[in-house]
Amino acid sequence: MQAAENKHVCQCQASESFEIVREAPQEKAAITDYMKERVLVMDGGFGTTLQEYHLTEKDFRGNLFAKHAKDLKGCNDVLSLSNPSLVADVHRRFVQAGANIISTNTFNAQAVSLKPYQLDDKVREINLAAAVIARSVANEYHCKEYPVYVFGSMGPTEKCIELNEIAREDLLKAYREQAEALMLGGVDAFIIETIFDAENALIALQACRETMEKFQRQLPVCMSFTLKDPKGLNMMGQDLLAYMKALPRDIVTCVGLNCSLGAEQMIPFLRKMAAELPFYISAYPNAGLPNKDGKYDQTPKMMQAAVWPLIAEGIVNMIGGCCGTNDEHIEHIARLVAIDEDLWMKPHVIPETAKQASAQVAENKTTINSKTNNKQTTMTNDLLFQAILTGKLPEAEKATQEAIDAGLSPQEIINGQMIAAMSEIGQRFQDGKAFVPQLLMAARAMKGAMQLLKPLMEGAAVETLGKAIIGTVKGDLHDIGKNLVASMLEGCGFEVINIGIDVPAEKFVEAVKEHNADILAMSALLTTTMPYMKEVIDALEAAGIRQQVKVMVGGAPLSQEYADEIGADGYSDNANSAVALAKSLMGKN
Repeated sequence: MQAAENKHVCQCQASESFEIVREAPQEKAAITDYMKERVLVMDGGFGTTLQEYHLTEKDFRGNLFAKHAKDLKGCNDVLSLSNPSLVADVHRRFVQAGANIISTNTFNAQAVSLKPYQLDDKVREINLAAAVIARSVANEYHCKEYPVYVFGSMGPTEKCIELNEIAREDLLKAYREQAEALMLGGVDAFIIETIFDAENALIALQACRETMEKFQRQLPVCMSFTLKDPKGLNMMGQDLLAYMKALPRDIVTCVGLNCSLGAEQMIPFLRKMAAELPFYISAYPNAGLPNKDGKYDQTPKMMQAAVWPLIAEGIVNMIGGCCGTNDEHIEHIARLVAIDEDLWMKPHVIPETAKQASAQVAENKTTINSKTNNKQTTMTNDLLFQAILTGKLPEAEKATQEAIDAGLSPQEIINGQMIAAMSEIGQRFQDGKAFVPQLLMAARAMKGAMQLLKPLMEGAAVETLGKAIIGTVKGDLHDIGKNLVASMLEGCGFEVINIGIDVPAEKFVEAVKEHNADILAMSALLTTTMPYMKEVIDALEAAGIRQQVKVMVGGAPLSQEYADEIGADGYSDNANSAVALAKSLMGKN
């Protein structure tokens, strides 16, 4: 591989003149403030992602280490000096996938692990460079509502205090050197990760404490452990839960699990951690368990289903991926995370093509009556489009009221800008330019605007694309995805009756009959509840109404093959494609 042009030139030669890099920018809220409000998405396996680049020895050496005595292939940490643009690219992929925590490329960047490569004299430079690279990428994407944090990664080393493989003072010195360089580089937090020896972790924790005291700056410290079995023992036979309970609360912010196991195997112990520990909880599991070839077979969609209970049950504050995971895995995980109204990602600038398209919609569908000034209506339409597209509820309500006051009918407002805005955000999601949080916020803004229109539509004949019943099947309590689909369908012109969660077959049948529905949409987020979808379809057949309603199914564990097997009319794996499918089933495409 040829290293790309380095756009992140890091002046990271060892020097006492380095100053602490200020958190960027200052309006960023504390990590712990966000943990109280939502789940933070971590990045995935840095090493796994690097494998996709098929790096050669030359790539690891770069120009800086062209004549180095030792082979460097496999020393990922050195890439922060020899190939910084590549490191930045990996970080960027994860942020673009939806992560708002990126860990520095410093997992083995302390003297103990770098010594075999004869790079133990480069610890300061490597950690500074890695922190500055991650900081620069974070700053590219950071905005007040959707910050990107940099965690300084500190791995376990290959030496164990418990086995007397290294002296305590030597390990402390190595960790302290790393921690100081990471802090100078501008990290937002330390993460001591993949801990398999509790004693080693305490030494790393002490190094972080001494570093923060030296620079008089307090950072959160996260500790992530490996688990040998769900009973709670690590590979050293240590009781992790008892150990975690004894950790100092004045410095440790978050504890969690990573590596070693897949999400399914971690969940029972993580539940115990969440119930018994006074810390925030993190999890970044592997992509399942390795196969006979040592590779990970869990696809992004499979992992999405596996980690969903951790989010749905409120177990974790931070969720990401470890071995076998790349940016696609993180993108699927990010789609599960809902964001509160005040945590809206920075909106995209509407391209000229979208403005022209929305103007065309308004021209074709909006009738200006004698009470309406053309210029005023155009401005109102633009404001409503923008407000819904960017998920700003107050602005959407204000623009809707202005449109009403200008004399536009509810149907004109809906057809003119609401549908156009929801279609645009849906297309951005389909194109990978928007994520679930943006869809959720746009849907909320649209629903708020609709509340102003509903009283005006009572008793009036309102044209819709069709009538849809939507619910989550019996035994399943998950509703974020289902509610998102409902909002998108409503925003795009369907009349939607949302009958909730844990819906038995007979209630679906009753709703179809009562509302004379055109579409029945069912959701399931658990493999154990998927079979109830077939029960509903059988119940429709038994009631003699199967032919009058189209059946759509969706949810993380589902597939098109499963939909075909149970006799559904269509399957969708996201909200935007659900709208497209519904339109197709109604012959509206």
